[in-house]
Amino acid sequence: MCGDEMTIVDISMATNVALIELRNYKLDPWPLMCAWYQRMKSLSYWAECNHGLYEWKSPMMHEG
Repeated sequence: MCGDEMTIVDISMATNVALIELRNYKLDPWPLMCAWYQRMKSLSYWAECNHGLYEWKSPMMHEG
């Protein structure tokens, strides 16, 4: 997360951040983390690898 190259740490942390995204947790107070996460989400394989996550997110968005 702190280097110029993506490592296993980036992948691991992106997984954790994606899970908190399910609950609409806002990362706005941490702009550098937001920028990093957006870069991770812009990877060509992100959508395919996280398809199930986003399918799961949709019904959760409607919960109280």
